[in-house]
Amino acid sequence: MRPGQGALFVVPNLITRRWLGSSGWHNALCAELKEKLMQKIPTGTWVVVADGTQARLFQNVGKQDALRLKQEELIKPDVVDEEGQGPSGHRPPEESPEQNDEATFAKQLVHRLNAAALKQEYEHLFLIADPKTLGEIRPQLHVETTKRITGELAKTLTNSTLDEIEKILKANE
Repeated sequence: MRPGQGALFVVPNLITRRWLGSSGWHNALCAELKEKLMQKIPTGTWVVVADGTQARLFQNVGKQDALRLKQEELIKPDVVDEEGQGPSGHRPPEESPEQNDEATFAKQLVHRLNAAALKQEYEHLFLIADPKTLGEIRPQLHVETTKRITGELAKTLTNSTLDEIEKILKANE
């Protein structure tokens, strides 16, 4: 990049444009961007670890830059026979009952996350889910929920220990 050209830096929920001087990158990142890059999971963040059958809700209770998760809740699918409680969107006819149940659970989880965001129950959200579940969740998130997402990870970690989840998150910071 030549001196004087603009550079666009993109971090979840943060886009900033800074002009590069003749000496390079020294002035390129603003303080807000540096802070966002250094601390992806702020204190108080909800960390949701999900697959198609369950979700574990954690909260980061660590101080300052420390990541320390505390499990707040284990979310299981609601068994309901009401009309309209199935998965969102059109489902292929060849879909198995298990796949249908997983899509229905993703919808229920999204409903829980959206309702909590609208009630201001959390400020930041970090999603961890297997790729299929993450793909089911994303399009159903309310704009208020999406604004709170500080990161996501496409991995199956629902059966992992708390220490393993923390280790993986620290490696991805």
